[in-house]
Amino acid sequence: MNIYKIYTDGSYNKDAGVGAYAFIVVNDNNQIVHRNSGIVTNAGLLRGWQIGCECKAVVEALRWCNSNNAVCDIYYDLVNLRNWVNDLWGCKAWKTNTEYSKAYRYYVLNNRQHLRNMVKVKSHSGNFYNEMVDGMCNQCYTEI
Repeated sequence: MNIYKIYTDGSYNKDAGVGAYAFIVVNDNNQIVHRNSGIVTNAGLLRGWQIGCECKAVVEALRWCNSNNAVCDIYYDLVNLRNWVNDLWGCKAWKTNTEYSKAYRYYVLNNRQHLRNMVKVKSHSGNFYNEMVDGMCNQCYTEI
């Protein structure tokens, strides 16, 4: 089974009233083997503005892993994403208070066989792949 690094991000465009998600799959040789992004219009996800879109990015990344029989380490820049599922690593999980965070937690827990670890990266700090997924989110808005 292949193990990948997957960088995720989500954003919200207040003027357009939509969000975006993006993820990049990177192999052991630091080559991008897949990328995906899209607009988020689901009202339930958008109640959380960019947070719901960040959740969507992780869920879509795990869907890719499921389809490709892969395991990944998710690299993210929103602390909630790991904290809502911290019990996967023997820590106390944060309580999920919203429908989108509950759905996120449910999906991640039910697809944990594809998730080895979650690694926090600092946003807008020059991390190459994190900046790339951020740019992919912004690019989505030019297409609406």
